[in-house]
Amino acid sequence: RQAGSVRGVALRSQARTLANVDANEIEVVTKATGLNFRDVVNILGQDPTGQVRPLGLECAGVVRAAGSDVRHLSHGMPCFGIGLGCLRSWVRCDAHLQVRMPRVVGFDEACTLPILWPTVSLAMAELGCGRHGGSLLVHSASGGTGQVAVEFARLAGIGILASAGQPKKHLFLQRLGVRARASSRDPKAFAHGGNVLTTTGRLDGVLAASLAGDFTPTSLALLKEGARFLEIGKNKVWSQIRMDAAGPAGRFRLVAADYMPKAWWAAKLESLASALGRGLVSPLPLTLFDCSERDLVNAFSALRMGDNI
Repeated sequence: RQAGSVRGVALRSQARTLANVDANEIEVVTKATGLNFRDVVNILGQDPTGQVRPLGLECAGVVRAAGSDVRHLSHGMPCFGIGLGCLRSWVRCDAHLQVRMPRVVGFDEACTLPILWPTVSLAMAELGCGRHGGSLLVHSASGGTGQVAVEFARLAGIGILASAGQPKKHLFLQRLGVRARASSRDPKAFAHGGNVLTTTGRLDGVLAASLAGDFTPTSLALLKEGARFLEIGKNKVWSQIRMDAAGPAGRFRLVAADYMPKAWWAAKLESLASALGRGLVSPLPLTLFDCSERDLVNAFSALRMGDNI
């Protein structure tokens, strides 16, 4: 209905006509759509660009039509990936941003990783410690980004330290095998916990998503010389000048996968599909909501409040 509140979501009917798709497009009958925190920022009218975008970024479904230049997907194939404005019954997608869905995952599970996995992959490449091990502090590690970072770091042989808020989130991380944890609710408690966790040495990197300002200086203090602070958030992000003033210049990296070329995304999504198919990567835990107005409001509210874990 209008931006500014999660209760502004309303369902609208969609035309059933099938128009010709462009050469590098596919039309997908959506079976599941994953909500991203950017959708919440969008619906609240808080997008840093000032734009109000169509809702939905990640989806899985069945190819309804494919353009003449599309070779890797065809009519009737299950697919997953990125589809701008995909919170709808069917959506046109750039075929570079969709790949064939492995049989071992369901449509709902496939929606949990298309943005997070490539983004964390880019962050880890910036960190550069995967080649020789190292240690990484992941803030808000029980969230989607944090869970992917933990799994990615394990595959790369990187030691994980984590911050989390509510006790249930610490318990969740403990079950994932993350033993080194600090509070993300109180900056003073985090400062104490961070110093305790790093008694054996400073960190090679910090990964954060729109980290609250009070936690940033303490996080910077935990880094060893030449280490990186990686920010993948979009909202209330410190500037390069402010970060350089708080610590040694050159540590801060803003990771923005949405500016990477289509070929990069295509390669990352193919790599993700392969890893899922071989069991090297696990879909994230999820909560399913029906596509009714009430359930949509509940879904956006849960994501906004962090109730998704």
